Amino acid sequence: MVRRQLEVSALTGVAARLVGRTTLHALFKLPVDKDGKIMENLAPLSGNYLEVLRNQRKDIEFLFIDEISMIPYEMLYMIDSRLRQLKKKESEPFGGINTMFLEICFSCHLFEELKHIINLKDSYRQLICGGPSSKLLTEASGDFDLDRAIHIYPTREQVDALNAAVLDRYRAKKVGVFKIWSQDVLINVTRSEDNQNMDNIISGDINKTGGLQKVLKISNGARVMLRSNINIEQGLVNGAMTIITEIVWPLFRRDQIYDTDIPFVWCVRINFGKGGIHLIKPKSVKFSALRNYGTIERTQFALILC
Repeated sequence: MVRRQLEVSALTGVAARLVGRTTLHALFKLPVDKDGKIMENLAPLSGNYLEVLRNQRKDIEFLFIDEISMIPYEMLYMIDSRLRQLKKKESEPFGGINTMFLEICFSCHLFEELKHIINLKDSYRQLICGGPSSKLLTEASGDFDLDRAIHIYPTREQVDALNAAVLDRYRAKKVGVFKIWSQDVLINVTRSEDNQNMDNIISGDINKTGGLQKVLKISNGARVMLRSNINIEQGLVNGAMTIITEIVWPLFRRDQIYDTDIPFVWCVRINFGKGGIHLIKPKSVKFSALRNYGTIERTQFALILC
């Protein structure tokens, strides 16, 4: 089968990275809503943008979508609508494409409609699981390092408390901990009021602000997790964990002078994918302001302590 006839994709950047392809949003140019809502209506493509994407996807005959249990039905509707338009087959589901969804059965909810299950007869993971542990572990020897262990908690409040304790340990070691404030701008104003406090019209839920925090506390040596897909091929995807090795401030300064300073952050030792040093720049996202005040554009690092 010609490779262009087969497309493999997944919802998250981590899953797409593991299968060596791209995300569903990038593959079909699906909108990414930044205020925690699911897009109800998908606007059809038009003009040159439509023709370019249609030409890129014209040979697709088979589409494999991994981790179907993580994909809401609204997104399936968007994929279906996009394929109908790209293939010019409005009356056929998924534009007539042979679409297959993959998932471990134990990760899926039980559906009455699920009548036929295909079981793998050969275990392709058996060989590697039986190999020497020294080949599977990045560090097969050495003392247990509690500071490098990943802590899992049921609530965000407990996670924040742990992160605060870790930052306090950095401060005790005379390591500089910096507060990086986001830059928020109100655009597309729909209500005009003087001296409007931005904090009153911006949600405190990070999931409703495009994954970008109002205040990010970082330091050299801090472990952080990416909250956005930056470069899938290099492993810089949402969920990748890494270590900050250097904070570079504007104008070659050695320290943070103004509270509004936003530096460049150099990160290294990504847990999966290609290693090396990567430059992480601040990104800007747009999301809806509270009480219909318009649209907020926030600039901040897509990072979070972990």
